[in-house]
Amino acid sequence: MKFLIPFLQTIVIFLFSWGVSANSLPIGISLNQSSAGAQQSIEFKNGIEAYFKAANASGRFGKYKLKLIAMDDNDKKERTLSNVRRLINSKKVLALLSNHQGETQKELTELSIKTKTLLLSSSSTHVEVPNYAQKYIGYLSVDTKQHIDNAMPVLSQSKEIYLLLDSQTNQAIYGQHLSTKVSPGTLVAPIGIDNLEHSGIADRPDTLFIIGESFIFSSVALKRLSNAGFKQAKFLVLPDAGATLVSQAIANDPDFDGYTQLNFLNSVPLHLKHLSMVDRFNSDLSAYNSRASKSHQAFKGYLLAHVLSEGIYKAVKDIKAESIKDLVTLPFQVLDKVVGWVAHAGDSINKDIMVESVNRVNNVDLGLNQKLNFGKSRVIIDHSWITQTNKSSSFSQVIALPPEK
Repeated sequence: MKFLIPFLQTIVIFLFSWGVSANSLPIGISLNQSSAGAQQSIEFKNGIEAYFKAANASGRFGKYKLKLIAMDDNDKKERTLSNVRRLINSKKVLALLSNHQGETQKELTELSIKTKTLLLSSSSTHVEVPNYAQKYIGYLSVDTKQHIDNAMPVLSQSKEIYLLLDSQTNQAIYGQHLSTKVSPGTLVAPIGIDNLEHSGIADRPDTLFIIGESFIFSSVALKRLSNAGFKQAKFLVLPDAGATLVSQAIANDPDFDGYTQLNFLNSVPLHLKHLSMVDRFNSDLSAYNSRASKSHQAFKGYLLAHVLSEGIYKAVKDIKAESIKDLVTLPFQVLDKVVGWVAHAGDSINKDIMVESVNRVNNVDLGLNQKLNFGKSRVIIDHSWITQTNKSSSFSQVIALPPEK
């Protein structure tokens, strides 16, 4: 017995020094928490934390607890990649969540594939990956081209469509795609954000501006369009901008002159009250933080956390180890962690198991009037929703695209 106590003390020291927690399920995220536009990421993180808190309290994962490890990247690409490398190599996260876009999203995808780490993203700009790597990458919604296709019943009512995006590359890509979808004779053209009042564009009900993609750019673009005198034209904001934040920014700006019709093309149906997942989100977010905004960004984080937890639940169900087995094998697990002496000392959840488990998440009721078949499509939600709002930022109508059966 006198030899056992020092041995156990050594085990405890190893556990703390190596950051091993037998019951912790660490999930990593790098996001902007301190620079311009941080509110978008903070709300996204709130949604994830709200789901994790509710899931842990439910006891669904037994002895295991979900833990979000978040690092601030100040919206800098190199810092994002550095954070993610640290999350994977030092923090030993099981999977990654992200709300990044553009070039950062592309390089983050490449890093996830290289390190064989599961990445679930809320971005509507998808990165093409080879077939062998698709199991590592998943998206909350279809890409922006598919959102545009879903919205064609609304877009087809316009005679002139102008794209006002912060990415000139995407402006060209989406413009070319849209040109193949609209009726012959419909004008589709990119425009710049400067000198809109001298653009020569007619302010008519059949004129439509498609606006995106970031929250800050979209808010500024809407204000400039309104101040340039566009009162009858319709505006459609793309999903990644965040409908709640953009509408609030406009409503709180005393210099904004208003508009006739502002539409948001959304990847999540936040304002459909009859959906069970929306009700769960509202309840869990209030329980997590009563002051947190029930925004589209928060709902996106909540849904990604839900899908990830479905995969974790499958992994946990596969682990049948009892407490006595854990106690017996723990010293050998630590030795394996430190010096690699034992190949399979005990049951555990690792990155490979996470990839396999999430890819087996199929035929799951999302509570959004559709089934989740993630392993087949790599996409969680295949619908789009258009919400219309007024000057007070209240959402007056929600249109499902394609129409729900």
